[in-house]
Amino acid sequence: MAINLLPPATKENLKLDEISRNIMFVCELALAVLALFTLMLFGEIFYANRKLAALENRVYALRTRTEARELTQFQQQLRLLKDDVERLGRIQRQHPNHLQAFSRLLEMFSSRTRLTALSVDFTGKNIIFSGVAQTRADLIALRERLGQDARYANLNFPLADLLKEINIMFTISATLATPAS
Repeated sequence: MAINLLPPATKENLKLDEISRNIMFVCELALAVLALFTLMLFGEIFYANRKLAALENRVYALRTRTEARELTQFQQQLRLLKDDVERLGRIQRQHPNHLQAFSRLLEMFSSRTRLTALSVDFTGKNIIFSGVAQTRADLIALRERLGQDARYANLNFPLADLLKEINIMFTISATLATPAS
């Protein structure tokens, strides 16, 4: 059996020292755990930043490829448009009287008749145009005006278009006559 002969004040100090050491140990342990979690958090943040940078690089690469693809498509459309303009220029040089004929055609339509479509074949000689006339009389008047113009020959005017009385959708085909020079 051990007998503790220390004075009571010293005994109290020993107990307080032991409690103090235990508290310090727990605090040090808590700080170590906190430091470990902080280190893990910094590691996760670093890993997330690396992943974010990699994703940003992939997005940039995809955007660049998409922009390049869009640019290529735009260039193809420009080439096609350029080809169309060149084709139109060749047709216009081959058939200089067509512009006047089409201008005159538009003048023949009254406020009661409307042109809805105009088609010219590859040779530029045959045209087909469609429209809407409010009444049969408007359609007949248009037909007479077309018949009087020497620019339009071989008018093909379906009689079925004359069967209706109002809101008549019509289609007329003609040959553009070559003007005498």
